[in-house]
Amino acid sequence: MTTSDTTAKHPKTGGRFRLPDPPQREPDEMTQYDHLFKTGNSRYLALHQGNPESTLVEADRWIVADPSFNKSRARSPDLLVAFGVDPDAYGLSNGYVVSEQGKPPDFVLEVASESTAEIDVGEKRWDYAGLGIPEYWRFDETGEHYGEKLAGERLVDGEYVELPIGKLPDGSLQGYSLALDLNIRWQSGELVFWDPATERPIATLEDESEVTITLDSKAGDSYLYLREGYVEFGEAVNDHVADDDSLGWPDAQVRERLVPGTYTIEATTYKPYQSGSFALSLSRLGEETPAPPTPTPTAPPVATCEDTVGGDVQVNGEWISECESEERQGSYARYYTFEIAEESEVAITLEARADAYLYLREGYARVGTAVNDSENDDDAGGGTNAQIVQTLEPGVYTIEATTYEVGGSDSFTLRLEIR
Repeated sequence: MTTSDTTAKHPKTGGRFRLPDPPQREPDEMTQYDHLFKTGNSRYLALHQGNPESTLVEADRWIVADPSFNKSRARSPDLLVAFGVDPDAYGLSNGYVVSEQGKPPDFVLEVASESTAEIDVGEKRWDYAGLGIPEYWRFDETGEHYGEKLAGERLVDGEYVELPIGKLPDGSLQGYSLALDLNIRWQSGELVFWDPATERPIATLEDESEVTITLDSKAGDSYLYLREGYVEFGEAVNDHVADDDSLGWPDAQVRERLVPGTYTIEATTYKPYQSGSFALSLSRLGEETPAPPTPTPTAPPVATCEDTVGGDVQVNGEWISECESEERQGSYARYYTFEIAEESEVAITLEARADAYLYLREGYARVGTAVNDSENDDDAGGGTNAQIVQTLEPGVYTIEATTYEVGGSDSFTLRLEIR
């Protein structure tokens, strides 16, 4: 028999062999969509198997033995699974070429439809066996097309041998796929991949949850990361699930649709050495997102000597013995770091009954260098108060609020204005 009409001239991309697209499906073949894609079965099967760099879970492209494409012998299964292969080559070839991958797929599955049922149980069995595919499964929602609702076959000496299918107490049918290491079930007319290790079905779209994570802070520029697994060894969910200012400075928010599993949130700050209170909220789609509790005032808590503040802020604080001055030996101090984005005049005022003293340094708390010798102040604020007014270049600066006298323990008010 000649095959001149069925051996199609296949397109090439940049000189590379590329299979043609399979023909459009008949309307009754949409059962494949209902059982594999609408439920998320194919997607979650891929996630369950893992190793995406060498594992294929695909559908609706040709399988051929070699680049000499013969449409009469080429097949496009409803589901294909292959391990230890090259997904990039599959994409470039627009299908699975056995000679290119070095092995046949490990598993194929067909979903019954009236227009394809006869081919699925006839010609395709011989062609899949000829390609050396170890397992061939068929699923029929009603059983009227294949004559059975679930069937699995294993290739033995070049021929398919029927795999045992058992009936469960609830009426479900189940067989074990050695290729996938999963039980395959017909369950109330639905296709279910069941994990024998967990005795649960693998996840589906219904199991996904959209989560919203909000980090609210008035003390520093907050930042969120979301990772799979536990704190010390979790992997990033993906590159885009990290956030700085999606809610507007200084808050952060991540909104992502997640599959079942364990995840870790890292609530941190964008800048080093920022300290202060924050509120973290987590909600799922359909749940009301709780309003983050109001953070405590930006004054540092006891024994927290450093804090980060924004522009035009008033801080009420207290000098305590746990926080010592870097500049004035024996004096107590608090440190406040702020950032300006453009050249600005900055006014810093420190009011206290004790004799207040101010230092202004470049950089972060306790490690910055003095802006210049003039930018420390004793009595410019009048009486016991201190004040610095200075035009500053864009950057990060640290205020040291301390006392002139040694051991001055008292409350104070610090005001920062960026004009």
